[in-house]
Amino acid sequence: MKFPLNQKRSFLFLLGICSLVVVSWLGFSSTTEENTINEQQKVLLFRDHDGLYQYDLITRKEKLIFKIADSLYFLENSYRSNGDTIFFGTCGEIHYSECKENHTERNETYTEYYYTSLISKKETRLASTTAFTVANRMLTIQSFDYPSGGNSILTSSIKEPFSSRSGNDGYVQYNQYTPRFYSSNTLKNQTVYSYRGAIYRVQNNDTSLLVENKDGFDPKFGRGNFDPQIHPNKKYVLFNYLPGAFTLKDSELRLINLETKKVHTIKSGSFKNPSFSTDGKFILFDRYNEKAFENHDMYEVFVLNLSNYKETSIGEANQAYWLK
Repeated sequence: MKFPLNQKRSFLFLLGICSLVVVSWLGFSSTTEENTINEQQKVLLFRDHDGLYQYDLITRKEKLIFKIADSLYFLENSYRSNGDTIFFGTCGEIHYSECKENHTERNETYTEYYYTSLISKKETRLASTTAFTVANRMLTIQSFDYPSGGNSILTSSIKEPFSSRSGNDGYVQYNQYTPRFYSSNTLKNQTVYSYRGAIYRVQNNDTSLLVENKDGFDPKFGRGNFDPQIHPNKKYVLFNYLPGAFTLKDSELRLINLETKKVHTIKSGSFKNPSFSTDGKFILFDRYNEKAFENHDMYEVFVLNLSNYKETSIGEANQAYWLK
């Protein structure tokens, strides 16, 4: 059946209009989905020798909350939040001075600085410091509080014999020691933790094994299951599976159902420090990046959408946390 030329033109015109509408709708839908990663929750980006930034997932923009000195870097696991108020720590290099009586020894000083930041008022102040000093084989630990607008107040002072853990005085870590491959997460009355590559759950003072480490624990390269995180609905636990450095297997981000005990692989790849958003729909994580390392920030930060498993890069940082 043949159509007159004017009818063909009208049909093609209408087809073009419909295609344009469909393409526009798809473009708007994908843009809307992409830009509304999370309607309320924001991300904190900690950048050594730079500062603390707040990243808005809706506008895709970041703003500097606090600028730190070029000689400082952020402490790991020091971040806490309570609504609009956040608490975090920084530290500097270890400073040495020669011991006049015995030139084989060096006096050492290491200081940690803790800050309180009120985001809505854009105010950040020094809250406390802890100074560690080693001299003549003695370790002195002094803590100071800094009331708002006031001078420092000595809150504690401890002096005890000191010996280096590593035997190398140049690399002594004075802050609290945490085993390299131990990690835990607590949500209300539940706690999950990783120990020797296995995942355990603590509830009502009862500890049970969730995920067995069948590959055997490797204390050097950390083969096993790590970084457990409880889903906000408390029905699932997220964790990292690391097969080991010299295997042909890929690392995997996995999820275990607490009722059925079945394990589901979300995605293969490197997922460092994964954590759920408050609604449980997204996962924040970071990944080693050579380009980021050149800019002093060792990792690139991503948000993983659990509805479609798409990753969105939100910047480079040494550490990243949801602002809760």
